[in-house]
Amino acid sequence: MSEPSLHEWTPVWIRTAGEPAVDWSIVRTPLADPFFEQTAARAMQHPFNLLFARETPLDVLLRDGALGSSAAPDGFVFHMSRCGSTLVAQMLAALPSSIVVSEAQPLDAILALRRADRLNDDAAAGALRGALTALARPRRGERRL
Repeated sequence: MSEPSLHEWTPVWIRTAGEPAVDWSIVRTPLADPFFEQTAARAMQHPFNLLFARETPLDVLLRDGALGSSAAPDGFVFHMSRCGSTLVAQMLAALPSSIVVSEAQPLDAILALRRADRLNDDAAAGALRGALTALARPRRGERRL
């Protein structure tokens, strides 16, 4: 029996206690909130996601083709507190052709697992690629990430 597709699902949280696991949700709305956690929290309140939430091991993010495809990143904004990065992100998110993933916990959790030596470089890079692929799926015809 084949594994169910995750093409319509978005990783909303990665649990790092014990064996890492990914919580998935259907997120139909654009990622237009200032921070990803706001979009994720709203999606998790939807009755479908409350009833049918999915959980997978972290290694699902490493499987080629399991997550579909998305736009390749056009850029990254590295920042420090109180520097205007949220304003820049919101300006980019206002463009109808753009997807902006702002401070998504799944990406931070993967980096934290790497810093704690719970993932090697290759696994961390693969998990980041997989998480970004799933996060960056077009929801309204966007072409840029």
